[in-house]
Amino acid sequence: MERLLVEKGMMGPGWMDFTNYVEVTAKQSYCDYEFSVDMERMRNLNYNTAITQTAPPVRMLVLNVLTTLNDKKENEICMISMLYNPACNLGNPSTDQKDLHRLCMFTKPYGGTLPFDIKDQLNRRGLADIVLTAGNEKALLSLFLAKVHKYEPDIIVVSSYFKMTQRCLGSVLVASVVQW
Repeated sequence: MERLLVEKGMMGPGWMDFTNYVEVTAKQSYCDYEFSVDMERMRNLNYNTAITQTAPPVRMLVLNVLTTLNDKKENEICMISMLYNPACNLGNPSTDQKDLHRLCMFTKPYGGTLPFDIKDQLNRRGLADIVLTAGNEKALLSLFLAKVHKYEPDIIVVSSYFKMTQRCLGSVLVASVVQW
């Protein structure tokens, strides 16, 4: 990505024209369209600043992951909160709050307890659709991956991408989550 930005002189938002691309038959993502471009010579890429067309809306997912230490002094994910905007405008702030989908998923932290009537409390307060509980970390991660698959975000925003990815991927591998 850095090479692309530097060699093509990309500064700020703009449009890229791709030529001589090939549609990928063995997809590596859940994207509707996936193409392959020869990145070695970068002759197939043109950064076009003359187009003044606004950027299309993107699906944006904002994540926050909280962990606790278990008895082995390892991080264990106990809560994942998400904010999903299915039509995020990259040029202007999102001012319409009703377009945002909030979701918080949690499980009992190691050595802690949850109220025995947590689901009843969430129902009474009208939060049953926003706050979801899971039986353990594996169930929490399965629920999280199912939501990410459902939302199909174009952009994922986190405070520390490397730490969050490392934490989630490590937990997914340790828990042997099926959806991964």
